[in-house]
Order: sequence, then C-alpha cells, then structure tokens
Amino acid sequence: YWQLNDCWPVVSWSSVDFYKNPKALYFTAKKMFESVILSFNENEKIQLWVISDNKAFDKNKLIIKQIDFDGNLLWDTILPNIKIKENFSEKIWENDTTAFKLNKYKNNSLLVAELWDEDSIICRELYFFASPKNLELKKPEINISTKRIAIDKAVITLQSNILAKDIMLESIENTEFSDNFFDLLPGEKKEIIIKSTNIGNALRSLNITDLSDIEN
Repeated sequence: YWQLNDCWPVVSWSSVDFYKNPKALYFTAKKMFESVILSFNENEKIQLWVISDNKAFDKNKLIIKQIDFDGNLLWDTILPNIKIKENFSEKIWENDTTAFKLNKYKNNSLLVAELWDEDSIICRELYFFASPKNLELKKPEINISTKRIAIDKAVITLQSNILAKDIMLESIENTEFSDNFFDLLPGEKKEIIIKSTNIGNALRSLNITDLSDIEN
C-alpha cells in the first residue's frame, strides 16, 4: 500500500511517521491482513462478507447485532453452522436497511458482527450507518488499569461506559503499542501491551483521546 513511511516530519497519509511511530494506517492494514476477516458492504442492502486465507472450517456461529452508542441492544440475529471455504471470499449475510430504523438511529448506532468458533471469537467487524463527521458522539469515561509484566513492558486495560470511537494512545516516551486507533464498545474491556525503555514514564505520561475530543 502507499505509503509506508515519511522521510521527514510531516502530516501525511503514511503508515509510519518520521520517528518510526506506527500511525492509524499501520494498525488498519495489520487487521486487513489477518487470516480471517469480516467486511461490510452496502449497495441496495447491507451485506457481510467473510474473507479467509485459512483451510476450510465449519461449525462456526455468526452474531450480528445493532446497538446504540450507549450499548442498548436494538436488533440482533444469530446464524449457526456458518461454513467457511478454503482461501475464499463469500457473502454470508445481507439485510435491508429498513430493519434498523435509520430514521431514528442512523447517527447514533452501529452494527457489530462477530464470527465465533465454539467459545472463542475469530474476528469482528463494525459498521457505522453514517460518516464519522455525522455521528452523534458523546465524551466517554474511559477507565484504565495498568500492570507491569517485565522491566520494559506493561499491560493496560481500557473500559468505556459508552462507545469510544478511534481511540488514540500516545506517550512522551518512545512507546510501542500492540494496538492503537481502535473503537471500544460500551462496557467492553480491551488489553493493550505497551513496550518502552522507560516504561514507568511511558505509563505516567500516557494520553488517551478519541474522536469525540475533536467533534465536541
């Protein structure tokens, strides 16, 4: 993809900046190249596709739900026995937009699709009915806990009371994050491993922002 990095400090669409810090594109591309992914597509209907680089497998369960940004369930469906072909992409679900009451919930709800293998989740994809600038985002309360696991590593656990969209983690130290620029659903806990030669100061200076900070 274009482009990998910057050759000087600049605002650009690169995936790695001049100081070798991964940007949003880096983490998005990392997810796109996972062995099994889900992808929403909207034409006359909303479609869900699965793309698999793995061998064929079955006995999977697909859960799709519509929730508002506070976490209230608005609609859901469960499809058992989803069969995934080897090295293949296939449409596995579609529905009319009329099912989701978009006259009321277009700007404050989303679809969450999860593909499960027995008791473990294989992959997940989110679908927003409106563009980011039109979403009715509120400022979330994000709780954070930290745990040192090595001299240069720690695990941070994030949990939000409402949808936190496009969370960005940053520190004044040169810090490596296992994930960044992600959405956090209401009540969901997410663990991030961070690595830094000065892990104490990296944790103390950790800053968390999300899209609502720009819009509000």
